[in-house]
Amino acid sequence: MERSKNSNNSRRSNVLYRTVGIIFILTMLSVWLLNGLLAKYVVSSDASDSARVAKSGYIELWEHKADLKNGKYVLDKSKKIGANTYDTVIPGVDIPKDPFVELHLEESEVDYELYIKVTEKDFPTYKPTPESDPVKTVTYSVIDEYWELQENQSNPEKGIYVYKYCKDDNYVFDARTPYTEIKILEDDELTVSEHYYGKDENGKKLTFSLSFEAWLIQAD
Repeated sequence: MERSKNSNNSRRSNVLYRTVGIIFILTMLSVWLLNGLLAKYVVSSDASDSARVAKSGYIELWEHKADLKNGKYVLDKSKKIGANTYDTVIPGVDIPKDPFVELHLEESEVDYELYIKVTEKDFPTYKPTPESDPVKTVTYSVIDEYWELQENQSNPEKGIYVYKYCKDDNYVFDARTPYTEIKILEDDELTVSEHYYGKDENGKKLTFSLSFEAWLIQAD
C-alpha cells in the first residue's frame, strides 16, 4: 500500500498528524501538563486508480474537563478539552480520566483499521518488602472488549503497548461509518493505590506520564 493524499475538497486534505494535548503528569502536591496527547492518523490506499484519490477519514483524541469538587475530581461531560491539570492527587483516591477516539468516516470512500498506542513513562512503584519486585501504585486498564493487544508491536520494557480495535471481532470500520466515539480506559479512571507517594527518598517530587496515540490504516 502507498500513502495517499486526501481529497482537495477536504479541509484536512494535506494533514497526516494532529496534536490535541491530553496527557498528564502526577505529583503528590501538584499535577502539571508535560506532554500533548498526539492523535496521529495514517491514511493508506490502493493507488491503482491514479486518475482519482479516494476521500479519506480522520480521527481525533480528546478527554472531558476534570474539575476539583469537594476534594475529588469529577468530569464535566459538557466540556471536551485537550488537556486537564490536576492540582491535587491523594493516595487511595482514584482519578477520573476518559481519553476517547472520535472517528470521522462519514465522507470516506475506503475501509479502515483503527490502532492506538499507550505509552507509560516513569510510573511510580513501591516494594511490599525489600525482596519484592516493584509494584505500580497508579494503574489503569484498557477496555479489552474494544482493544486487542498487539504483542508484536508492543514493548513492555519501554512501557509501550499497541492495540487494535476489535469489538465483536470486527476489526474493520466500513467506509462512510457514521460518527463514532470509542473509549480507551476501563471505568474512565486511573486507580491510585494507598501506597502512592509523590516524592523520592530525597524529598524530590516525582512525575510520570501516560500518553496516547491513534491512527487509521486502510484495510486490505
